[in-house]
Amino acid sequence: MVDIRPVSVEDLIKNKYLFIDLLRESYECSFPREKITIDYCEKKIDELSVFLGSNKAILFAAFQNRLCGFVWAYISEAISEKRIHINHIALEKEFRRKSIGTALIKRIEDYADRNGIHEIELMVSELNIEAISFYEKNGFTTERYLLKKKLTNKNNVN
Repeated sequence: MVDIRPVSVEDLIKNKYLFIDLLRESYECSFPREKITIDYCEKKIDELSVFLGSNKAILFAAFQNRLCGFVWAYISEAISEKRIHINHIALEKEFRRKSIGTALIKRIEDYADRNGIHEIELMVSELNIEAISFYEKNGFTTERYLLKKKLTNKNNVN
């Protein structure tokens, strides 16, 4: 049985390296062309700890004898409407396709409902077909596209 519950700063610190491993695996799926270091992920978990301690982050985790996944979100405001932005959702590979990700999303939906928030948003890499399919099955639709352009350094200025 999987237990999904809110995570305190103390829980985050206690399970820090498990969170780092999950975050790194998730980043590697989302950014396959990038080298994701443990140091980078540790910095992100340290930032999450600060956000959580100041009530600027929403964090639920799934436990089945140990940490197996989490969803990290925060409240944002767009055009005077509050919404929840899912910053990250991560599950160990062996726990995928077992409705745990859906249960994590449901906890965020319940949190939104209790707080009078009517919209949840997230970004996903176009290369992460498995994640896109998961989000669509959970009712997410594409609203906009994030476009970027790499600039070349013509003047060799760093």
